[in-house]
Amino acid sequence: MRRVTRECVSEHPSLYSSFCQFLSAAFVVVDHIDLQKLKEAYAFCRMSPANPTKQHIREHCRTKVPQPMELLQRVEDVLHHYYMAKDANDLLLFKDSMLKVWRIQRIHILRGCLSDPESSTGMGAPCSCITTRARELPCLCGSL
Repeated sequence: MRRVTRECVSEHPSLYSSFCQFLSAAFVVVDHIDLQKLKEAYAFCRMSPANPTKQHIREHCRTKVPQPMELLQRVEDVLHHYYMAKDANDLLLFKDSMLKVWRIQRIHILRGCLSDPESSTGMGAPCSCITTRARELPCLCGSL
């Protein structure tokens, strides 16, 4: 990801930061079952609305880097969206060398160098506090 972001002309707060957020999100897939359990834990703790924070999602939900074709599609979608984007000073976000860097990184994605290995069970071990009984969730509601 850093190799791609180095090809940005400027780090203008609005354009650069949103590009980095979308690019980062393209590299991670959250396990939907874990996310649903986290939402149920929020509801149990009477946290309304049951919209988990990014920090809680990172702490309690399994994630993985998608397989090569899905990862390629996700990253290319972000790059296509920002390819001709300009900042407030009417400067393009990417340097001219971006296409060369992207061709190299694309090869790494297609070879599976950046993807997590595919497992038969899905995404690895879930967070223990989500899989235990709902009354044992001190990490979410602060009570014992």
